[in-house]
Amino acid sequence: MQARPRGRRRLSTQLIEDLHQATAYLTALRFQKLRRTTKAKAVAINFQTSTRVGNVRCTAARALVDSLGRGAGKPNHVVYWLIPPPGRVEYVGRSRALDSRCSGHTPYRRQNLMTLNLPPLTYSEARSVEEALIAHFGLDNRSDMHRITGANGQLRNTRHEIDPLKADYCEHLLLGQYILTLNQYAAYAAAYFTKGTVCPGVGGPA
Repeated sequence: MQARPRGRRRLSTQLIEDLHQATAYLTALRFQKLRRTTKAKAVAINFQTSTRVGNVRCTAARALVDSLGRGAGKPNHVVYWLIPPPGRVEYVGRSRALDSRCSGHTPYRRQNLMTLNLPPLTYSEARSVEEALIAHFGLDNRSDMHRITGANGQLRNTRHEIDPLKADYCEHLLLGQYILTLNQYAAYAAAYFTKGTVCPGVGGPA
């Protein structure tokens, strides 16, 4: 079997590095544009004045829900993942009644679930953050392929929280990325699994 030319391998690596740099640059431009919008300003103000929920396990879920207030129409939603980093994240979700959600999960998920340390979120914000995480980690059901490497995703979620084929998908995704970035989760904001939908500036270094 003929060996692949070394020059070609180096060129492919360089192309991937260039793509990472370009998408990171576009991400920065998009975040700058988003910060100028009324919606982004409202989100930023909310985050500056809100106390973060902390990294909460299921054992403390009831106390968290009581402190945020129960019922719809409030900024009382949290986003969670299991297993939290530095472990391999297997599932992400959101809830405004985390105690009930924990009760509905298997013992394995209850033991390994942890909330992200974000401010209390509205329903729409929580959906956007969950989708941003799904777009970053990808689904493991072979319906998602990494847009650069072609690898499968890793999450056991059955679907995207927001359909990448929706006309306003990029707006929702960017809001989720923005919230993650504002709250020190920028490492998980780059989107690689969007089912072929191209949103300017959603990528970043792998």
